Amino acid sequence: MEKKAAAILVGVFFVFCVGVILVNQGTVNASEARIVRIVGGETANINSVRLEPDRLTVSPGSVVIWNNWARAYEVKIIFKEGKICADVTDAESGFKLDAKNCFVTTWIKLGGTTSLRFNEKGTYEYIVETPGGIKGNGTIRVQ
Repeated sequence: MEKKAAAILVGVFFVFCVGVILVNQGTVNASEARIVRIVGGETANINSVRLEPDRLTVSPGSVVIWNNWARAYEVKIIFKEGKICADVTDAESGFKLDAKNCFVTTWIKLGGTTSLRFNEKGTYEYIVETPGGIKGNGTIRVQ
């Protein structure tokens, strides 16, 4: 009986310690994450790419995630002022500066994602382009 009581006491103590550790992690200055869905496709009625939302306002430190849901398309995201955008962002996933100083992604397949954290206030315009040249426009406003 004493072994059973000791085992229960150790178990309760363990659960208490794990709870304290999990609760006492300190404050994390987490930024928000916003998702932009890329939609569209080639059918008899739809021959375009849309962004949902096409205008997004976020606070500094926020991450924007683009998710490709455009049927039958691979897409590429290109920032109009690439060098400026590259200088005020970090934690990019899939972005790079190309030879023309455009901040651009590789081709993103259906269901694929790419992301970027915006650290400074400003307005950043971008284009989503398909291999066929179909384009959609978007704006990220950081305030």
